[in-house]
Amino acid sequence: MIWNERQGKETAKAYKAFTIYRDLPTEERSLQKTCEILHKNTTTIRDWSAKYSWVDRAAQHDVYLSNLKLKKREEHKLKTLEEHLSIIKMLRNIGASKFKKLITKEGTINEEGLKNLTKTEATNLLKLALTREAKVMGFEETTLNIAKKDEPISITERLQKNYKKYLEEIK
Repeated sequence: MIWNERQGKETAKAYKAFTIYRDLPTEERSLQKTCEILHKNTTTIRDWSAKYSWVDRAAQHDVYLSNLKLKKREEHKLKTLEEHLSIIKMLRNIGASKFKKLITKEGTINEEGLKNLTKTEATNLLKLALTREAKVMGFEETTLNIAKKDEPISITERLQKNYKKYLEEIK
């Protein structure tokens, strides 16, 4: 049985009635509602429904529509993900070009480039480095333990301490 086509001996009127039944919102779909719309008696609609498997065909139609919506949602999700990845790559390239200015060809720190670094840029570099370091070391949370006192310290606090040291070093 192909749910979306007229069945073997299904008349055009019976098929039209089925499409009306099928296209009703699922919460409103009923033989009675179909009778009201078509101004047909209940016996005729009930007979057509039983003879031509309306309930099963409508259920298959619902699954088909649900799959279409799911496919469309997944396509939109994939398109959005691709757009985000494109933006991330551009931002990464901008950051990499800025970062390359801080490193000499020999792989040492370019002091001149370091002086031109704003506080925000320096903070962001430190934050990125510390966050990546914590992740590489297997820390799941943003809290690290300091060996001296064995007290938890947040990455933000560690950042602030390292940033203060960094500012003192470049003075």
